[in-house]
Amino acid sequence: YQTSADQGNSSAQYHLGVCYANGNGVTQDWGKAVQYYELAAQQGHAKAQSKLKTVGQEMEKERQRRQRDEKRKLEEEEQCLQQQILQMQQLQDNASSGDMDPQYQLATVYDNGDNNLGVQQDQE
Repeated sequence: YQTSADQGNSSAQYHLGVCYANGNGVTQDWGKAVQYYELAAQQGHAKAQSKLKTVGQEMEKERQRRQRDEKRKLEEEEQCLQQQILQMQQLQDNASSGDMDPQYQLATVYDNGDNNLGVQQDQE
């Protein structure tokens, strides 16, 4: 579509806009999608004119989807961190009881590190 769009073909400009809007064969880019819709619409392309009316709504839906995905990811990370804190607190509580086994386990975690507990290896 690119060559025909560059030559002013309104249908190619519209379809290239669709490609950019949906990320078909190119990286999704709403700015470029709007640019090509506008070029086609200026030549009277009815679908491009219609798309320009709805592109704002589509961009908002995409923004909301990304926001939901990011929120979900942050919530999952927070749950993981809370679980790590609880596990470390339990390990420390057990070690403070004076029993040698939990003390050894805690020392091993600090000495070797433990990604599951969020503890980096102590280099000293």
